[in-house]
Amino acid sequence: MEKKQTTASMTLAGDSFIAVKKLSSCARKIRFVSAHAKIYMHSSDNDRMNK
Repeated sequence: MEKKQTTASMTLAGDSFIAVKKLSSCARKIRFVSAHAKIYMHSSDNDRMNK
């Protein structure tokens, strides 16, 4: 009974760890893309202003 409990909690911890890793990588990608989008928007706005 005790062994089953520990393995279950270990797999749960592993699953949550993987989920957190996936979430953090997704967040990093989103941040990267949004930063580039902001730079792109700013540069296009500047081009419009100059013309």
